[in-house]
Amino acid sequence: MSTTFDDADLSFDDDDGDVVPSNDVAATREYHPVNISSDAFWDQDAPVREKVYAQLRATAPVTWQPALETTVVPDPDDPGFWAVVKHEHITEISQHNDVFVSSYGVMADMLPSMFLEMAMSFLAMDNPQHDKIRKLVSAAFTPKQIRKIENDIAARAHRIVSAVADRDEIDFVADV
Repeated sequence: MSTTFDDADLSFDDDDGDVVPSNDVAATREYHPVNISSDAFWDQDAPVREKVYAQLRATAPVTWQPALETTVVPDPDDPGFWAVVKHEHITEISQHNDVFVSSYGVMADMLPSMFLEMAMSFLAMDNPQHDKIRKLVSAAFTPKQIRKIENDIAARAHRIVSAVADRDEIDFVADV
């Protein structure tokens, strides 16, 4: 599968060798009428939100959204973000790290770069750093290595579930 993302919809600057969204173009782009950035959207129950996502997957799988209304660190200059809600598009984007970057964050609530650098997640890295770290940690996730810890994981899961199974109510964070 090959997806083409129209340059009119995705504009990038490459001044420092980094590929970044162009805020000049982003600032003039119209937001999609289905707003998944609002507090009102996130205040709805998960099944209601899932219906909205299903509608977007069917009719507009790539949309330009305003910045989140509620953020950890508000950024008045944040022009918004691309919401990509269809699996095939997410897969395509994931395979083109020469165009699409993760280093600005992979969460809906984008953190300033200094916070990202302090808590740099493997998922929020771009190449070549991503490939270097991936090579270092991949040996720990081979089928052989996973089989070595599989019994321990199953035993721990059984202990946790057994400890709460007969209770009517639990505090998931404290008990699990």
